[in-house]
Amino acid sequence: MCATTTWIDEYLPVDVKSCPLMTPKNDLETSLPAHTTIIKNDFIDINSVVTTPTSTELIVNKYYFPGWHIYIDGKAGKINHAFSKYGIFKTTISPGKHTVRVVLEKTILMWVSDIISLLSLIAFLYYTWKIAKK
Repeated sequence: MCATTTWIDEYLPVDVKSCPLMTPKNDLETSLPAHTTIIKNDFIDINSVVTTPTSTELIVNKYYFPGWHIYIDGKAGKINHAFSKYGIFKTTISPGKHTVRVVLEKTILMWVSDIISLLSLIAFLYYTWKIAKK
């Protein structure tokens, strides 16, 4: 199941229309035969080397959220997240050997939310200190 909590779709992206029957074996897959070596793989950062004789699609088996970026040889790759009913995303890899980095970075909205939270915490602590000082 793709349920992340007891509420089936509470935290799932809006692009998830269906749950896969099986969990994918790898976080990165290619549509055509290619050699993929994963160097680093954690929740928000995947580094790999992909060698392919023909142009292929690199499918990332993670839910797409704004903030995901794909860098191919250090340059931003185009993300397609509308192709799958499972909410995953992909990009196109040209023939050859490429270093690929898939990373979740903070969006502007995330940064603004963090700043508002920090300012609210500072204000709360300041007013709590002022009340305790009386």
